[in-house]
Amino acid sequence: MKIFDVVSTLLIGANRLSISAWNHIGIMLAMSVTGIWGWKV
Repeated sequence: MKIFDVVSTLLIGANRLSISAWNHIGIMLAMSVTGIWGWKV
C-alpha cells in the first residue's frame, strides 16, 4: 500500500508539472505570436 501511495503521489505530481509546463509553453507561444503580429501591424 505504501509503495502504491508513493507511486500515485509521484504520478499526480508529474501530471501537475506537465500541465504547468504545457501552460507555460502555451503562454510563451501566445506571447510570441502576438509579438509577431504586433511587429507586423
